[in-house]
Amino acid sequence: MSASLRPPRGNVLLLALFAMSSILLGGMAVGTLVLREIRAARSADASQVAAYAAESGNERALYEIRKLGTSPGALAAGAELDNGASYAREIVREPAPIFTTIAKDGVYELVLYDPAATPPSGGVAQLVIDWDAACGAASVIEISSVTFEPGVGWTPSITKFRYANDGPVTYVLSNPGANAARVRLKAERCDAVNVRIDAIDAGGAPAAFPDRVAIVSTGEYAGTRQASQVVAPTVTTLSGLFDFVLFSECEIVKGGAPPMCP
Repeated sequence: MSASLRPPRGNVLLLALFAMSSILLGGMAVGTLVLREIRAARSADASQVAAYAAESGNERALYEIRKLGTSPGALAAGAELDNGASYAREIVREPAPIFTTIAKDGVYELVLYDPAATPPSGGVAQLVIDWDAACGAASVIEISSVTFEPGVGWTPSITKFRYANDGPVTYVLSNPGANAARVRLKAERCDAVNVRIDAIDAGGAPAAFPDRVAIVSTGEYAGTRQASQVVAPTVTTLSGLFDFVLFSECEIVKGGAPPMCP
């Protein structure tokens, strides 16, 4: 038999190698995708646990502040949870504006008082307030404040001003170096929307509001981290005892037989 008529040798083996390589590469690609999806699913599950751990840290902080009277500065830095997750807490006091809405004839209150700070107003010397009128007409915000000197006694100094919505207004506190203050903002004529309140110190720089603190909890589980933040009051709201006055011709008695009226 001549050499030209001999069947080629090795072609089947070469094709088999090509086929096996293609199958191997395809299997590796599919396996990589499957592993990636498994890792992503595990990471998503761990991230959810970490988020709940961060939320637990904030909820615990709010419970201790509101129910146990714990100062925000005295909160534990973190804790380990039963499911293996953990959270770390950080107290943040940074200048940040307040954004809110005040309904018509409604009141928004600020307590510029920090028992641990010097001055007691937390360094706030003035407030810059800006807002929009929901009714499309000129609105008015009435700003009233009561100042007092902690440790000396309740010798209130009451001031009240009314401002039209013609641009940001600046409200200067009375003797902020020695006094704390309660400030109330009341919307008149219509709702005040997009209300922005900035605290400014004596040097004209932004200041932090002393009556609130940001608590940042970072939860961690299986190598993943999630953070959550809440804003909590640092002191009980200084609502006056004489905001509501009862007038009666009869003696007001708690319990017992009803009194006789003259």
